[in-house]
Amino acid sequence: MERRTSRYALAGTLLLLAFLGAPAWSATEPYIAYVYPAGASPGTICLVTVAGQGLRAASGLLFTGEGIEASLVEYLGSNGPLTRVEEEALKAWLAAALKAPRETGPAKADPAQPAPPPLPDRPEFRDLDKRSREDLRALYERYINRDNRAKAPMSEVAIFSLRLSPTAHTGPRQLRLVAGAALSNPVAFEVGSYPEYREPERFALGAAPGPSGASGPRPGLAVPVTINGQVFPGEVDRFPLALTAGEEILCRVSARSLVPYLADAVPGWIQPVIAIADEAGRELVRADDNGRDPDPVLRFLPPRTATYSLVMRDAIYRGRFDFVYRIEVAEAAKATVPIMLAGTEAGPAWKPTAFSGDAAVASVVEGRLGTPGRVERYSFVGRAGDSLVAELRARRDGSPLDGLLALYDASGKLLASNDDTEDREDGLSTQHADPYLRLRLPAQGSYTLVVADTLGRGGPDYAYRLRLGPPREDFAVLTDRSAINFQNSGSALFRVVAIRKDGWDGDIELALVDPPKGLSLQGGIIPAGKDTVAMTLGFTGKAPDSPLAIRLEARAKLGTGLVAREVQARDRMMQAFAYNHYVPAQGLYVGFLKGRGKGGSLALEPSPPLILPAGGGQRLSLGIPALAGGLAARYAPKLELVEPPPGFSLSEISLGPKGLAFLLSADASKAGYTDNLVLRLSLVPLPGAEAPGAASPEAKPDKPIELGLLPAFRVTVKAP
Repeated sequence: MERRTSRYALAGTLLLLAFLGAPAWSATEPYIAYVYPAGASPGTICLVTVAGQGLRAASGLLFTGEGIEASLVEYLGSNGPLTRVEEEALKAWLAAALKAPRETGPAKADPAQPAPPPLPDRPEFRDLDKRSREDLRALYERYINRDNRAKAPMSEVAIFSLRLSPTAHTGPRQLRLVAGAALSNPVAFEVGSYPEYREPERFALGAAPGPSGASGPRPGLAVPVTINGQVFPGEVDRFPLALTAGEEILCRVSARSLVPYLADAVPGWIQPVIAIADEAGRELVRADDNGRDPDPVLRFLPPRTATYSLVMRDAIYRGRFDFVYRIEVAEAAKATVPIMLAGTEAGPAWKPTAFSGDAAVASVVEGRLGTPGRVERYSFVGRAGDSLVAELRARRDGSPLDGLLALYDASGKLLASNDDTEDREDGLSTQHADPYLRLRLPAQGSYTLVVADTLGRGGPDYAYRLRLGPPREDFAVLTDRSAINFQNSGSALFRVVAIRKDGWDGDIELALVDPPKGLSLQGGIIPAGKDTVAMTLGFTGKAPDSPLAIRLEARAKLGTGLVAREVQARDRMMQAFAYNHYVPAQGLYVGFLKGRGKGGSLALEPSPPLILPAGGGQRLSLGIPALAGGLAARYAPKLELVEPPPGFSLSEISLGPKGLAFLLSADASKAGYTDNLVLRLSLVPLPGAEAPGAASPEAKPDKPIELGLLPAFRVTVKAP
């Protein structure tokens, strides 16, 4: 019987280089922590700062929508524009200059004082001996005091010049940093409708004091205007507004909407508070949210014509570089603010229908708990064995209702109840307060479904939409990242999440739609019963010079037909050290890190998919070229599973004439389990091996050489 061999793409050029003794090159995937300012207006040119990590190779920005051009101005590493030697020289000179006695004038009052040290040709370092003491102190705080520097992962900075077309459409966009052909995560960017104002830099030189500490009257900003700023620890930002008596204004903050989740902060998002104060500093009005939205909206009717202060801070006086915000200030009559009430975002699946009173007939009704303590009751007739679904939408559509569903039979017996069900498609919610019920009715008869608020609250805005009737099986698929970058192998790892609706639990097959040449999907099946699966993209051929936009489609059999759903591009983000959310992204992309070349192939035998015995294993082999030259004496191949599900392991790994032989095993408890597995191949230094004198520093045997990932493959565990 002829034996089949699966050809798996691996980074051919890099692999051969590694086997021939040259080092494998690895790069850091670009990541954006924040962009500031996080918006601009059409027809303008401005500078923006993109902060994150892995930005050294930054070459451009990719925006959703048309009408924005970006060019790189400069890159600054985590130490800023100064080398360590220059930093020490500036520190010593500033210390001497600030100690020099003087009454007025520049800091250099003593002719014997040394001249300023040679520094990079930047405006802030020119004519240091003519700067005021205030400027020199600001220079110290900005460039010498390391406590004021951003920490990883926002310590690298790329500054870009943006040119916005006069016809660029206004509204929310997303931008990504392009590094060669690699792509970063997306961040929010708004093209605004009003003139833009930017808060002076934290340690501004040669300018009037900034909004946080004004020492004298400043001209008020004219309305309408969009204010851009950053909140630092303990800081309260104040902006002067020139307002006219009787002309109501509306102030809308964008902060949490710009940076939805903070991984290392509690709460895990910016919590802005805004207020209006009079000329004496007395607070006149304040806002700290907009319904369930943490970004506040404030209305203010000026009692008299004057210059007022718009005050902005974090609710608990936190702050750091990524506490970025925008505040739109406009005449209330001309401003637009989204109205977030249940029923305003109805899609095709939520088309309202009349309540049928029959469990076998689907009903979608809209209601409102208009007063505190109010409940609504829906009575219907059901038959024994009928499948029933009751789903309430309220909080997901902006209603304050914390819903409760309870089902009673004709005797008043409680059959089921629910008050919270997580909806992973709703990636921007941190409290999933909408209830969901699914059950089979026990007998023929009359039933009553009760809708209430868990805390007994109610009011005009406590709106909801209720779906009641038979299950409507469906599914959705989300990615865990929207930029899938190839490292130094022919495969790039990502994960998908299946949202199974109303009890549907079948296989889901993913496929690339009109894929670019050389790109393939590996392990593209989500098995029945699984929600999260690892997959890989493979690439053969020469890597392109720019990122590629791709589309993934998920297909499954529902009822008697085949249904296709677009895979939703998402980015998994963490908030408050623990909680993960799948945040929507505008587009799905493939990127290529520096060092990618033409793909080669390796042979895994036997060919996947594989069947393993529960409590046992299967011997596999991976055909790899023999190590050439001095590498054979210095390195050994290493094979490992990448984030494997519990119960799988590799053992008995050995290098033979045909490549790597190994045993893949599954625990007895995994019987009936199906999943995708991914292998990582690398070279590790042998104990006691010494690099030859001609070897490059990167090839020293004290550092492993990563060769990359093999394609995802499907494994099923059978009972012995």
